Amino acid sequence: NFVVLVQSSLSVMASAISADQQPAHGTDAPRLRLPVDRYQLPRRIQDRHGRRRDVRRFSSRTLDVDIVLYGDVVMNGPGHLELPRAELRHAFVLKPLADIAPQMLHPVLGRTLAQLWAEHPEHDRPFDVVQDL
Repeated sequence: NFVVLVQSSLSVMASAISADQQPAHGTDAPRLRLPVDRYQLPRRIQDRHGRRRDVRRFSSRTLDVDIVLYGDVVMNGPGHLELPRAELRHAFVLKPLADIAPQMLHPVLGRTLAQLWAEHPEHDRPFDVVQDL
């Protein structure tokens, strides 16, 4: 019932995607081996780091954890559970994943993360690497 870190990307700076003015934040993509209760894991981690649930969705937060891809799983479930996550359209989500798992196939699009990143409109944009999080 342990989470095992298999690999992690560099952390890069990303702008908030919500409408209100939130500061830029560091984002990265870890490749993990997850326990059986994998879909509850992000919420438990966030709660332990002081994530408030009494504020509107997409408010500034101490930590945001999402399972973006899980092999070839495609699903929608309770509590905004969606695999693969639509956030893969954002450069700050796709680039770190493509860095550590370039040959991983997107289960809906049938294309590798490297292919999706190569075609992304922000592919040539430089990203600032976060030195210390």
